[in-house]
Amino acid sequence: MKVFFATFFLLFSSLVFAERSSLGFIGDSCSSLLDMDQQFSDEEFKDVFGVSEVRGFLTGANVFYFMQTDKLKIIDVDSAEEVFDFLVTSCRMKPSEDVFLFMTEYFYSLPDADL
Repeated sequence: MKVFFATFFLLFSSLVFAERSSLGFIGDSCSSLLDMDQQFSDEEFKDVFGVSEVRGFLTGANVFYFMQTDKLKIIDVDSAEEVFDFLVTSCRMKPSEDVFLFMTEYFYSLPDADL
């Protein structure tokens, strides 16, 4: 019964019909990220929201990458704060792009780990 209820809920959940690639600012456009960056102080936005989303995205991407290739990326080459700064800088250069594309580009630029 639990499986039936969970399946029914997921099928009619608003998340199923979401148009964004992920939840949070990584699923938004660069212009939205830049707007949020202006609304909050660096400590509030970068240190609280930005760092956790960057770490979560990189960890999830690494799990997916491992499932596809049996390899892992070294995701702590740069600190999460540095990756967030990279996103803001990239978005300022191309505000019409999606943050997801910059994060994906960054992820695939990381070196593979020796397993």
